[in-house]
Amino acid sequence: MKIFLTLFFMMTLSSQLYSEEENWDALISQDSKELSVSKTENSMMQIVPSVSENPDIALILNFGAGWFSNENNPILGGHAIDENGFTLQGAELNISHAVDPYFTLNLNFQFVGMHIEEFYGTTTALPWNFQSKIGFFNASFGRENPIHLHSLTYTNYSLMHSRFLSNEHFSGSGVELSYLVPTPFYFMLTSQIFDTRTKAHLRTTTFNFTNEPPESFSDFLYVLRGESFFNFTNNASIQIAASGAFGKSPYLSDGRATLFGADIYWKWRDITGAADSFFIALTLEAILRDTQIPGSYLRDWGGYAQFDLQVSRTSLFSIRGDYIDTIKGDISALSYPEKLMRGSFVFAYAPTHFSRLRFQYDIGKQHEKDLYHAIFMQLELLIGAHQAHSY
Repeated sequence: MKIFLTLFFMMTLSSQLYSEEENWDALISQDSKELSVSKTENSMMQIVPSVSENPDIALILNFGAGWFSNENNPILGGHAIDENGFTLQGAELNISHAVDPYFTLNLNFQFVGMHIEEFYGTTTALPWNFQSKIGFFNASFGRENPIHLHSLTYTNYSLMHSRFLSNEHFSGSGVELSYLVPTPFYFMLTSQIFDTRTKAHLRTTTFNFTNEPPESFSDFLYVLRGESFFNFTNNASIQIAASGAFGKSPYLSDGRATLFGADIYWKWRDITGAADSFFIALTLEAILRDTQIPGSYLRDWGGYAQFDLQVSRTSLFSIRGDYIDTIKGDISALSYPEKLMRGSFVFAYAPTHFSRLRFQYDIGKQHEKDLYHAIFMQLELLIGAHQAHSY
């Protein structure tokens, strides 16, 4: 912790020194500039564009409060509000910048729990529409998993996310290769490989961890995703994607586990008119899981449907339904409820792009338990340079 804060302080100090250096250079006389040019008139002169060496830095706070009518709510863990009272859901530091013409570097550090959420480099100059990512990053599985807490519409992730992917993010140390297919429409193929050793900090609720070094290619975790995008009109568009993850089962030493996912995002926004702040959107996402367990295998699935209505630049309403069920196998030995369902409604008010208030109501039920009700409030504050949100 002390080392990290020291590095952050040194980075901030260097930013201030750099600004002072720029001011000092502005005071150099014109005579000195002409003298410098005369000394190099016999050499080839190059014009180098002025690029800031300071990284984009942002701090993001997510602070919430929750109330539950009883103790029948599922415990989601991670950033979720799981009990009555106040919760510091997130205190995130984001640093990003171009390294050179060939790489960018991005860090997301979470002070809640003191851990790295993502820290990776991305190539920017590979040929033939290829791009690579190297480091610690979120798996490109589904629509919701890559989204950070402050970019969510709701105060918590879906039930499907916590059950099949991770309490926070399905992520780990690995390598990614993506390819933008040269088609008349947008079509991206992404492949990822993750190390499953404990020291590689894999985060997952489906696949196996190990302390042993990999002995074959089957010891790694593989993620694949295909994603396409279409414009129906100037105002309406749709994103369709499918994902798969393949690795070892945590319940059998030689068993396998697989995840298959599909997601659709449709959006209508009047970008050609004056009311471009108004939009409606529909998200559908589902996951099917097959896991080998002692003597049999388990098959369960889950998903959610979400409808968003933004009536102005400051106000958004949303409704979401979650559902999880078991298709085959005895899930009782794995400490999972057989069936889960939940309905949620949220109103979000954002006076600016740097602050947001969320008010959320949940009603849900676990298998063979009574209904529960929950109310959440969340404050989100952001300072610094903020990366653009994905579509």
